[in-house]
Amino acid sequence: MADNVQDYIENGIYGPKELNPAEKKKYLGTYRERVIVALDKSEVLSKKMLPELEQKIIAYKDSKLLLNGALGYSMLRPYIQIAERTKHEFSIVSRGESDTDIYLVLADTKEVNIPDIHLHAEQKRS
Repeated sequence: MADNVQDYIENGIYGPKELNPAEKKKYLGTYRERVIVALDKSEVLSKKMLPELEQKIIAYKDSKLLLNGALGYSMLRPYIQIAERTKHEFSIVSRGESDTDIYLVLADTKEVNIPDIHLHAEQKRS
């Protein structure tokens, strides 16, 4: 019973225990199994992935675009424009600490378990 009381007190002080907090921090507040696409800072800044990302956004209508607030609005604007144009939900995630190298996540509301969550810019040249 003492453990139950201690758990109750800790829950009241710190909030409920969170599953995989490091994973959620890395993927901008969502779990890896829900991630459809994840881009690092250089990929977001290069904007080479915009067409492929837009296709994924259209294909996964129930997903949400999560953008790392560590980047300025002007750098995130092309991604916000895609979300607005496709009438897709998005959020800018701002945290005090930046413990992730992920700067954009397209995440579903349910588990999708996509093995390769990185986009690969087309290298084709005619």
